[in-house]
Amino acid sequence: MENKIEENLSKFHRRPLSWSSISSFTFSPESKEKWYSNYILDRREPPSPELIFGSKIGKLLETDPTYLPEIPRHNKMENQWDCVYKGIKITGRCDSFCITTKSKLLEYKTGKRGTYEWSQKKVNEFGQISFYCALNFITYKVKPEDMEIQLIWMPTKKETSGSFLDTISFDGDIQFFKTKRTMTQIIKFLNYVEDVYKDMESFIEEKSIDEARLASLNQRAEEDFVRGA
Repeated sequence: MENKIEENLSKFHRRPLSWSSISSFTFSPESKEKWYSNYILDRREPPSPELIFGSKIGKLLETDPTYLPEIPRHNKMENQWDCVYKGIKITGRCDSFCITTKSKLLEYKTGKRGTYEWSQKKVNEFGQISFYCALNFITYKVKPEDMEIQLIWMPTKKETSGSFLDTISFDGDIQFFKTKRTMTQIIKFLNYVEDVYKDMESFIEEKSIDEARLASLNQRAEEDFVRGA
């Protein structure tokens, strides 16, 4: 049992903490199980049509400056930070970043209208932006108050054909949201990251114990079956 806990925790500690990991773990109480399956057991689910479409658009914005020219780009696409905060390895990658000033950040989003559509309030509270500002401060010591941040949302819609194939396409005007963060917000967010990290460790321990117990029960049942035979 101890070996299983150590094995899973060691795997967790080797992998840098990302925003996708944090958001997956904290999305809902039920999402922790999916997070564990994805990040500890490596049982990744296939990407959704929306995710595939978003990745395609992101790649076109990165590689083709003539594609959607109304959308701004900075001089470093897919900028990545890798740092350590209080012993926690953290990684993040924003869509576009000014590597010269280290104070300008763009994040591109696709997604349908309705429940998940973007608004100024949602952008102002969006944890991913706070996460990037925290990484940028740790790495370059640029205060979030000195940063220019914009989230650009390209609304989409999904249509299903008669052959049950999903087609994703743009749906309406591109929307631009400027937002800001403060140093107080970033400190608070980093405290939140620490708390989530500890919760992840505790959850891994609980799941590892459950798995070890189940494996032991299965082994006993198999041994009893062999003896009975």
